[in-house]
Amino acid sequence: GIEKNEIFTEFVTTPRVPDDDVSLGYYKEELVRLKDGMEQHFGVAITDKDLKSAVALVNESRRLVMDLYKRRKDQKPPVSGAESLAVTVSFGSMPKPAFNETMKGLLSALDGRVALPNARKRLFLYGGELDDPEYVKLIEDQGGVVVADGLCFGARQVWESVDETP
Repeated sequence: GIEKNEIFTEFVTTPRVPDDDVSLGYYKEELVRLKDGMEQHFGVAITDKDLKSAVALVNESRRLVMDLYKRRKDQKPPVSGAESLAVTVSFGSMPKPAFNETMKGLLSALDGRVALPNARKRLFLYGGELDDPEYVKLIEDQGGVVVADGLCFGARQVWESVDETP
């Protein structure tokens, strides 16, 4: 189990007007406070090099998921909406090196596959915090195939990469 001293909790206020200099300055101070707290709690140093490496790793994860999303555009998609949601939920919870390796294997395994050959309707699913693939499966069991989404735990968390330029 997790010991009490292993848990780190911090509340960070995010700006409501992100292009305002005052808001961005305050947000930067919040992030510095978060970084300092994590360094102290876990006994580590978080360097700019570490952050750049982490950003590149997560961006690779996003690119791999976007490759999956592009395949959902096929007339007979190789992956269902329920399966895609399971992937994006995993994106948010798996260590990124393991996730990226798993995604590479998944993407190569999809060649020639048709997830729902009898689907009658192509659907776009939009909403908030849906993280249960069984809910999407329920929709697809009725003859649809969810080929795109705008879900909090779906496309919205992977759609845009972080700019890696200095």
